[in-house]
Amino acid sequence: MTPMAADACLQSDESGGVSRDAGKIPFPEAMRQEPPHAGSPGCLWDNAGSISNLRQSVPFLFFFNSDRNGFRQEIHQASSSRLRAQPPGRRPADRQKAALADLQAQFSLSQETQESLVLSFVRELKLGLAKDNQAMHMIPTYFILTLVDSIVNANFHYIVVMMRERTFHSRSQPSFHLHFLCSGIPTGEERGTYLALEVAGTEVRVAQLKLKGGRGQFSIHEIQYSIPDELNSGDDFGVLIDYITDCIDDFLTRVGSQDLFVYSMGVSFGCALRQGSLRQAKIIELPLEYSYPDAAGKDVVKLLHDSIEKKGLAVRVTAMANDSVCALLAQAYQAPTTTMGVLHGMGTNCAYVERLSNISKFKHDYDLSPDETMIVNTEWGSFDNERCRLPLTWFDRRCDRESVNPHYQIFEKMTSAKYLGEITRLVLLYLVDCGLLFGASSSQILNTCYTFDTTFMFACEADDSEDLRQVGIVLEKLMKIRNVTLADRQIVKKVCQIVGSRSAVLVATAMAGVIRQMAVDGIGIGEQGITIATSGDLHELYPSFQARLCDALKTLVGEELAPRITVVIVRSSRLVGSAIVAMMAENDMT
Repeated sequence: MTPMAADACLQSDESGGVSRDAGKIPFPEAMRQEPPHAGSPGCLWDNAGSISNLRQSVPFLFFFNSDRNGFRQEIHQASSSRLRAQPPGRRPADRQKAALADLQAQFSLSQETQESLVLSFVRELKLGLAKDNQAMHMIPTYFILTLVDSIVNANFHYIVVMMRERTFHSRSQPSFHLHFLCSGIPTGEERGTYLALEVAGTEVRVAQLKLKGGRGQFSIHEIQYSIPDELNSGDDFGVLIDYITDCIDDFLTRVGSQDLFVYSMGVSFGCALRQGSLRQAKIIELPLEYSYPDAAGKDVVKLLHDSIEKKGLAVRVTAMANDSVCALLAQAYQAPTTTMGVLHGMGTNCAYVERLSNISKFKHDYDLSPDETMIVNTEWGSFDNERCRLPLTWFDRRCDRESVNPHYQIFEKMTSAKYLGEITRLVLLYLVDCGLLFGASSSQILNTCYTFDTTFMFACEADDSEDLRQVGIVLEKLMKIRNVTLADRQIVKKVCQIVGSRSAVLVATAMAGVIRQMAVDGIGIGEQGITIATSGDLHELYPSFQARLCDALKTLVGEELAPRITVVIVRSSRLVGSAIVAMMAENDMT
């Protein structure tokens, strides 16, 4: 099957570095909603002030039943509700404010709740490090680093990438200097040309990365391909692998290949994998977009190697890496202090550097010291699948119940771009059924699951126009809702802020849990501090998401530690990271 390139021309970035936004915590405070037009006709806000001043009411329990006109709602409460029995003469605007205040209360996380989640996250993290088959898989990645007291005769394969002083207060040990060593860990001075392959969702991206040294300079050429619908399912997973190989072949034809030169290629494959080494990765399960019963347990690296060899391409698959590992390594090429990578877009995940002595489930025959460290893939999207610690709302429970994988990946469903739009849609329908939005009218599109895309939330929150014109376009043109008032637009924007803000805070609690593990029981955080690489649409495109996340993270880690943590946004992290992985693995093979 002929590969379908998504773009007609080759894309090139000669900027010489990872495009990113960086900054030290603390960040500016998160964007706050202010009364935009107090007292104006058709406007939700008036001189009484913002919704944050309103009293919280008793939480509701809702039951929705579908009919062809939309949803019919029955509201049951343990005590009297302001929305069920309104005082005589109460204005609709007051009822709207009260409803938004209720929603704000349901989706807000108190400082006590955040701290409790951090502790719970650390507990689940430790369970995953000790045993297999835990909610958080905590998968060893075979990227090994070494901690020693000194270094002698460091060569190309053992390069000092970080040195900092640290005190083990929790272990009652004296402070001492540590040197981090790793076979091929990037220093930013490496040079060479490598291929990178990323398979994510129904897209394949192939890139050629030229490392130029000079503190992380590089250039990248990439082409994006689409996987045809007919290849989303089948009886032979090898057919899909062969199509991916055809994409690599097409890419090499476009960019040209050199005689007697074999490219080393790193791979980021977007599914749950169990790695036996850098060059062995067996499929645990495929993403929801695919259905291949024979895929489970197959080694992706071997399948790609066999398909490439059959095609006669001058390419050698040297390593497989998880997407969050790629984010970490992509930034490490420019900032050697990078010890954590967070990917947060359609899914969510994190990788970080952990002490080997803490990974008690890692059984191996290697000659490794307990002082050495390894990058661990947390698979934190499944945190609290038991649903007993995360503060789920009714909207979260309904979203989970109606998903294709109920009671699974709960944390991901509360935070990732794949589900935030759906949660927002459920909230908007609730307000419609309460008679508080769109004149109690809806549309067929709004009543259809997953039609309110998370990118709509991006557009709504970014709209600072006087009449919220962009919000109106989303509602009227895309959702086909009629007669949308300014108050409706204000409510929709506020709902997007409420749902989006909670996502940022939840991700911050998870990051704080990893940071606490590193600081107390792991590699430590010295005076030089650490860098956290973040990547994904929510970090890159969602207005104020990163600022909200960093604002919450600053509070959770404390004023003393916060200045030593740098959070950066890394774009094209999977491709850049995959090429870095190929370089590291090639160095180990020589």
